[in-house]
Amino acid sequence: MKRHTIFLPLTVLLFSLPLLTQPAVTAPAVRLSPTSLTFGLQVVGTVSAGQSVTLSNIGTGILNLTRIAASTGFKESANCGTSLKPGKSCTITVTFAPTAAGTITGTIKVYDNAKGSPQMVSLTGTAIRGIDQIQHIVYIIKENRSFNNYFGTFPGATGATSGPVSNGQTIPLGHTPDRVRDLGHGWGDANTAINGGRMNQFDLVAYGNINGDYMAMSQLYQSDLPNYWSYAQTYTLSDMTFSSLHGGSFPNHMYTIAADNFQSTSNPSNPGHPKFGYWGCDAPVGSAVTLTTSAGKTSSDWRRWVRSRRERARSLRLSSSSRPWTKR
Repeated sequence: MKRHTIFLPLTVLLFSLPLLTQPAVTAPAVRLSPTSLTFGLQVVGTVSAGQSVTLSNIGTGILNLTRIAASTGFKESANCGTSLKPGKSCTITVTFAPTAAGTITGTIKVYDNAKGSPQMVSLTGTAIRGIDQIQHIVYIIKENRSFNNYFGTFPGATGATSGPVSNGQTIPLGHTPDRVRDLGHGWGDANTAINGGRMNQFDLVAYGNINGDYMAMSQLYQSDLPNYWSYAQTYTLSDMTFSSLHGGSFPNHMYTIAADNFQSTSNPSNPGHPKFGYWGCDAPVGSAVTLTTSAGKTSSDWRRWVRSRRERARSLRLSSSSRPWTKR
């Protein structure tokens, strides 16, 4: 029997089905740079210069910002608004504002809709007392000069460029020469010049006005005192500080070292001394000073004054080391 092979065509039908695609996933992501800030020494009660932190949205969705918060001792300000589009950045400015001394640590926290919220920046700063910044105190004592004589024309200071004189006129302050005569500056001269608060008789102090030069009514300029003006511009100028006593060197030096003149209102005098008849703190033994009470009474009895001070010290139970004066 003969066999026959029959080939049947095989038809393959390919169906093209649409692919099932997932919806695109979008989400914000936060990057903070830098992630830590360190502040230098800062005086308590002051605010440092700002340091910047960049906040970037490196995700694919909109970053919604709820708030940005700083720890106690630090402050922040930002230009970020309430949202940040993908690929956009903004800046957070951080300052150090300590209220107590010591090492202060804290954070900036960013609250948002991104993973890992709140994101944080670490903060560190050292707070010190203002007094701790002072390393040296330089005490320059200038005698026989007024504020207006040195700094009357200093910009912004409460100074004067004119003043009243004894004849009732108000005159401009002249230019003080480089070398001046020894104008009167003792207890009597000061009270003459002040004239009960009228401040109109500076020309009547000893040698204050010779041949109409009104030297007591003059002042120096910045060009005359460039270094002093540089100190004032660089540091601090006090325009409302006055002499402790309207008198000579000795009683004011007493204020400098002891905050009291102990009723003395003159320089020590020793008329019989061949070299130092009238001088200040280095006066020789035997010198005397004039004492003026609050009632205006004066005395030159040094021994009585020293004795009264000793009696007062004993009554206050002060030790001998704390007595302001001893008689040699």
